[in-house]
Amino acid sequence: MPTAKASSAAATGSSIIFLEDGRLQAARVLGRGSSNYRVSLEDGGQRRLPLAKALAEIEDGSLPRLLAEAGRRLEEISVSQLHQRCAGKALAAGPLARLAFGDDDPAGLIALKAALVVDPGFFVAEGQLHQPVPPAQAQAVIDGRRRRQLSAQQQQRFMDGIKQGKIDEQVAAAAIAFIERRHDPASDAFRVLRRYSCIARVPIHALAVRWGLIADEHELHLRIALAEVPGAFAAGTQDDAAATPELDIDALPLIAEEAFSIDGAGTIEVDDAFSLHRNRSGGWQVGVHIAAPALQLPPAALDQAAARMTSVYLPDRKIMQFPEPVLRSYALTAGGLRPALSLLQDFDPESGRLGPPRLAIGKIRMAANISLDQFVGWQPGDAGDFSEQLALLAQMTSLLPSARNQRAMERSFIIRADADSGAQIVHRRQLEKIDSLIAALMVHYDRVGTELLRAAGAARLLRSCGRNLVRAGGDQQDKEYAWLSSPLRRYIDLLNQQQLIAVIAGRPPPHDAAFMRAQASEYDKRAEVARRAQQRLERYWAFRWLQERRGESFPAIVSGCRRSVDLEELPVAVKIAAPGGMVAHSKVRVRIDSVDLGELVAQGQLCR
Repeated sequence: MPTAKASSAAATGSSIIFLEDGRLQAARVLGRGSSNYRVSLEDGGQRRLPLAKALAEIEDGSLPRLLAEAGRRLEEISVSQLHQRCAGKALAAGPLARLAFGDDDPAGLIALKAALVVDPGFFVAEGQLHQPVPPAQAQAVIDGRRRRQLSAQQQQRFMDGIKQGKIDEQVAAAAIAFIERRHDPASDAFRVLRRYSCIARVPIHALAVRWGLIADEHELHLRIALAEVPGAFAAGTQDDAAATPELDIDALPLIAEEAFSIDGAGTIEVDDAFSLHRNRSGGWQVGVHIAAPALQLPPAALDQAAARMTSVYLPDRKIMQFPEPVLRSYALTAGGLRPALSLLQDFDPESGRLGPPRLAIGKIRMAANISLDQFVGWQPGDAGDFSEQLALLAQMTSLLPSARNQRAMERSFIIRADADSGAQIVHRRQLEKIDSLIAALMVHYDRVGTELLRAAGAARLLRSCGRNLVRAGGDQQDKEYAWLSSPLRRYIDLLNQQQLIAVIAGRPPPHDAAFMRAQASEYDKRAEVARRAQQRLERYWAFRWLQERRGESFPAIVSGCRRSVDLEELPVAVKIAAPGGMVAHSKVRVRIDSVDLGELVAQGQLCR
């Protein structure tokens, strides 16, 4: 009978039996080192095998029979049942083999060693003994194995379904849930989905597009963006009657004729407008007019505003803070009378003198809504609609404290899009002059309103370093100013306007500092979510714009990591396939080779 012994020195003509890929195999020994065997393979090649991997070293010619018998016994043995039969007693390999097979011959010993490797977790080696683990630990091993088996079966069904063009409903639901950021990473369906994604080397969201669970990449990114926005964004007030203000506009005094606004094309929430007319002294009365929804809002409209807290502006759609009936009543759209909370101030362009500002509640007649697109490259004094008024406003703002550093533009680009014509990208620097003019007037309005709130000791929300601060009382002058100029779009502006209207009307302000502080914290969260949603959709449309221009080259700046470049003409980074020789922050030109609209990744190469 052949002997299976612990290896000492490799004998000429001996073979070792080892376990690989879950089955017993054998190889002839060519030599032995301090930690490895050198063995020959069936195809004539050689390899090294760790000493610890050898189950037995055989020195006679009965290797085929022994290998077959050990393999048969390995298929028969159940390590979990052997664990139960041990009754908690630690046994050496021989007694354990006898307990499993009735004898401890070489085939049984080899099968036992292999079984303990294939099915670990039931025994712990303590010197020459095998100690059974506690029953609870063994049951955990069994449960884990069962879960793995079920997961493997589910994955196989899933893979079979993919080949047949079918998607398991549970896995499809996991894909959609993942895209909408509501997935449960612990679920079996998600594990299968993630495993298939790894095998196919395709992101989960790309699989969803490929399988037709989502129509295209645009719907994909739209779903992701809106899933991050609070649920109140998904649906607004549907009852127009319940959301329509009942404001008696005839009772308001007429403050200004021929007012005009400057906003992006298609803007519905027109918050601000301007007017100029001659005063009695021969100078001009300048009006900065802000929509005044705080005059009267029905509960349904207030509820929606409190739930949304900000409008979301995506390149191809808008999700507005207020219901449409409120916008129809209060937005400063051309062709009618609109209520406004207005800053009125005399200005003499010849002497450069500004009169004291005052705030008044009234109505204005809107003459025009001018598209911002008309002001690309505009300079004060250029011809066009309301050119004289704009030139005078530019002269007036030159006398005001600089507003650019305090209210810098948040984005360098304006991206608009629709499914038919694609994306339109406007560089914000092309609108620098008109942006500066409007920003100066808005900040001037905000500062005047803030000072009035402070003097009255009313609680107010101030903006500082991108977050809201609450101030109450009037002992110290505010270093920052409150946002008051966009009450149709931002909830904090609406709250500040409610306070300001009460002060002007001589009533107690409706909100105390504690209420304002709570609203400020919630607004910051909602605004950040809205900003992320906007950025995702803007990135999608920017990459789609770039995809249509594959093969073209663009000016770019090398990133600090020197593996990608940032395009100068739009907010997109391009990965470079062979980045050798790039100098960080240097100017280059890059040619676009490919764009992945699912991952939002562009690949390119430098133009030499």
